[in-house]
Amino acid sequence: MDHYEVWAAPVGGQDLDGPDEVRGTAYTDPRAPQDVPVTYTVEAVDTSGRRSGVSEAVNATRPAPSTGPKPSGLMARHDGSGVLISWDGHSGDMGQNYRVYAQSPDPYASSLLATSYPPDGEVRVPRAGGLFYVVSVDDESRESAPAYVGAY
Repeated sequence: MDHYEVWAAPVGGQDLDGPDEVRGTAYTDPRAPQDVPVTYTVEAVDTSGRRSGVSEAVNATRPAPSTGPKPSGLMARHDGSGVLISWDGHSGDMGQNYRVYAQSPDPYASSLLATSYPPDGEVRVPRAGGLFYVVSVDDESRESAPAYVGAY
């Protein structure tokens, strides 16, 4: 495949601005409205422009963001086993759960790498590089603003 085209539309509504072209196998919708169900379909396109046909539709709702603090003290460094990502946790209700994402090479595609439960976090990611980010997750699964760090 040369690329994929991802179509998004509010559930029961019209398409939103045509397809987004994706050159990977994951897509994060940066324009998805919060607390509004959106229907997504995907179509593969080869180098000759031939299309695979549209996938089955899937519905997703982007939750409202958490108002809790984002992780601080985020660092990433290479070691013999990959990339070690660490951060300072928070006390109280937030920060008992963290998610670590990779955002590479497509800026619209983020991949969940790990979930961490301790207040102070550390995750080792084998065979990885690029841009990473960590978010705090509250008890309603809402994510804080991301804390970004790059690793080489």
